[in-house]
Amino acid sequence: MLTVRTGQAEWRTRTGFSPAVVLSDAPGGARRSIPWASCRNFRQEEFKTGYSHGIRIYYEDFPDCGKLRFAAFAELIETTGELQLGIIPLCEAEYSLISVTWPGPMEFSELREDYYTVYPLQQGCLIPNGWEQEIRLQDRWELDDGRMFSRSAYMPWFGQIRGREGYMLRVDTPFDAGFQLEHPAGGACHVGVIWHAQLGKLAQTRRCSFVFFEDCDYNDLCESYRAYLNRTDGLRPLNEKILRNPAVENLIGTSIYHTEMVKVDIQPESRYYNHEQPGKNRRVIPFSEMTRRVETLRERGMERVFVHLDGWPREGYDNQHPDPFPPCPEAGGWEGIHSLCARTQALGFQFAIHDQYRD
Repeated sequence: MLTVRTGQAEWRTRTGFSPAVVLSDAPGGARRSIPWASCRNFRQEEFKTGYSHGIRIYYEDFPDCGKLRFAAFAELIETTGELQLGIIPLCEAEYSLISVTWPGPMEFSELREDYYTVYPLQQGCLIPNGWEQEIRLQDRWELDDGRMFSRSAYMPWFGQIRGREGYMLRVDTPFDAGFQLEHPAGGACHVGVIWHAQLGKLAQTRRCSFVFFEDCDYNDLCESYRAYLNRTDGLRPLNEKILRNPAVENLIGTSIYHTEMVKVDIQPESRYYNHEQPGKNRRVIPFSEMTRRVETLRERGMERVFVHLDGWPREGYDNQHPDPFPPCPEAGGWEGIHSLCARTQALGFQFAIHDQYRD
């Protein structure tokens, strides 16, 4: 259990949480959850730098996990007051790593209106304790399993506020990381961190930071994250984006025309498959028809349009990536998509194709 005292406030991780490593004996095989508490050999040490002090705990002998070894650390940054937590891989498992869960959620169980979670679900949301709607990120396929920089977490941080005191957890190594959020209907919201594997390994030090506030609301948390981006050179305001890429200026005041998919070919095992009307699972719209639709926008007086083309690859929308070529032959192939692009640009519009390499 982690307990933090700051000023008059005390925060501690949720009772019953047990950090764990999840492994698989083979790609796609059965998963095994290994609690950290099962480690047969661990040791700890204190450390001190010129700007911080903390503790490292070395986990060195897990049952039936091969040579898996790692160190977990908690480090208080004296210059900022932030508490950093992290995991350092020392020897990768001989089995395929799936994930590591740590740190766990903070205790946040009181059902009060002034207890709420600040969470970056798409454009952001506030989830008050006691709210009637259930939310479980891992149960919502469209939310990408809680992964950061996906729809479930546009930014790599969340926070919780009780009255006027609160904290923010910021993930400083956000790639291959995610959040586990659970909010039962009418209950309390709890959020923890999950580190996903990089090709079956921890691969690098994973790090997150707690920032504590004695008098705050959600605006203070947002300002803290913006200040962090500013001092780490991660903030890119619009005027700087335009300097780096002048084409960005053309997006200001421009409408997005999200076209219908050029080709759809849904397989029977997909959750999208329509078993009641099988004929709707496959269709093709020619590039020439898309060109006609774009011309209609100009005829109706639209002058600034960003045309976003979906389903253009050989096998249609989100199929066969990263091998999409040639453009859908049934819709007109290379000649058809080139003609669509050229005509769109000739009308003064911008043209872009949708791609989704993760699929």
